[in-house]
This record gives sequence, C-alpha cells and structure tokens, in this order.
Amino acid sequence: MTSIDKTTIKVAHSPDSDDAFMFFALAEKKIDLGGLEYYFGSSEIENLNQLALKSSLDPIYDVFAISFHAYIYLHNRFQILRSGASMGSKNHGPKLIVNKTGLESFNKNQSLNDLYIAIPGILTSANLCLGIYAAEKGQIINPLYCSFNEVFKLLEEGVVSAALLIHESQLQYEEHGYQLILDLGAWWSDYSGGLNLPLGTNVINRDLNADLRYKISNQLTASIKYGLENFEMALNYARNFSQNGLDDTKAKKYIDMYVNNSTKELSENDLKSIKLFYSAAQKYNLIEAQSEIPLDII
Repeated sequence: MTSIDKTTIKVAHSPDSDDAFMFFALAEKKIDLGGLEYYFGSSEIENLNQLALKSSLDPIYDVFAISFHAYIYLHNRFQILRSGASMGSKNHGPKLIVNKTGLESFNKNQSLNDLYIAIPGILTSANLCLGIYAAEKGQIINPLYCSFNEVFKLLEEGVVSAALLIHESQLQYEEHGYQLILDLGAWWSDYSGGLNLPLGTNVINRDLNADLRYKISNQLTASIKYGLENFEMALNYARNFSQNGLDDTKAKKYIDMYVNNSTKELSENDLKSIKLFYSAAQKYNLIEAQSEIPLDII
C-alpha cells in the first residue's frame, strides 16, 4: 500500500458557514500546525462528491468534505475523520418545500407522486434520505437534479412544483413564500428511534502516512474546538465563503444547527444511525446491495 508523507495538505470543503467555520483555525494558523501547511478549495457539496469520485484513483485533495451518501462509493480510498460531521437533528434537517401548485397537489393526495422535485445533487444524503422516505411510504420521486442555488428560481418559474433544500437555503424558504411539507431530520428521528440524520462528513486519503492522517485528524478536532471557543472570529471567517446571502444572524443560526457535539466527534449513536441509513438504502435497492459498508474512523 502507498504511504505518502507530505507537509502541504490540500482540503476541499463546501461554502456552507458550518464547513468553513470548522477549518478557521487551520486556515488562519490559530493552533500549532506542527509544520503542516493547509491549502483550501471550496465548492458546493455535490461538486465535491463528484470530484472525490472522479479523483478516487489519484485524489486532487487530501481531505474532502462529502456527503455520507457519497462515502458508499469512496470508502475503499478514503477514511472518515472523527471530527467535522454534519448530523441533522429532529429540529434541523433537509426540507422538502412546495410552491402553490405543489401544495395543491400534495394536499389533494398527501403523496409525493405528482410532485416534480428539484433535488440539489444525486449523491447528497438528502437525496438518499428522501428516497428512503418515499420507499417507506410506497411513493415515487420525480427528480430534477440541479445545483443547490437553482432551487428557488426553478420554483419561482414553475419548472418544478417542489424542492429539496440543503445548505443554508433551509433558512430562506419562508421569506420566498414557500410551504414546508416534510422535514427529513424530524422524519429520520421518528424512523430511527431518535437518532440524528447523517448528512456530511470529512474524509481523508488512505494513501497518506498513518501518522500524518492521525495528525491531521487531531488538528481538525482542535480547529473545531478553537472555533467554538472563539465564535465571532470563526463566524467572520466563515462568512467569506457563504453563497446564499444570509445575514449574520441567520449564518450564526445555521452554524448553531450543524456545529454540535457530533461535529466535535462522532458518537456511538451517530455510527448506529449511519449504519441504519446505509442498510435502509440497501433494503430498498437505492444503493447497490453489498456487505456492510465499513465505517473506518480516524
């Protein structure tokens, strides 16, 4: 097996406030980096999912932020970092919203069958969770896959009647006048017996030297801790990446939603939820049936 040692670490994260928040102390060298230098790239999560998949034979980045859904196809080459995960709670998860036409259709039959749904990314965990929900209900999904920042435009123009919201757009649908019909965080909590919904995680290239992987993992944990202890500084840094035009109040709310104890370190309940997430997807043939997907955490 290849064992790479290096001092410049390339990291790709999403422009979400919570993702950028996690890496603040590394980017600004607020903690001891032990001789490492970090280089950062940023793109929306589905772009990172696809980039990690395409570059799995020769990763462009050493660390990727990806969806737990995408990890199904990447676990042979990447290892999950114990810190930096985004888990949707009972009160915070991807949201399915509708415009007026969609609401009329949904109210008529209480089904997703007649909705044309804008979905931001085929490999997002939100997409997989919606598929599990629909399969549980005996319903079907009619998707239009798009970028996360296109969903409101598609709704406004009537191209779709519903949209699945991820990222910070979850805090914006009410001001656009749309109606919430399903919160997947709440549904997953009920379905799983109170567990949080697996959404995103940070992974590291297995080809890196084991000692280096541990070092990076420990530094990410320290970076998250530093950000929480110096919240305003980390928030100001994260705001430079946001693409959704949130004001500071909503950006802070979003970070509060998704930077929590699970972000500091995945718990046993989190691992239980991830395993259930994958087994439910396999049950309904939403992912290829295979042996249990290994959750190798560093």
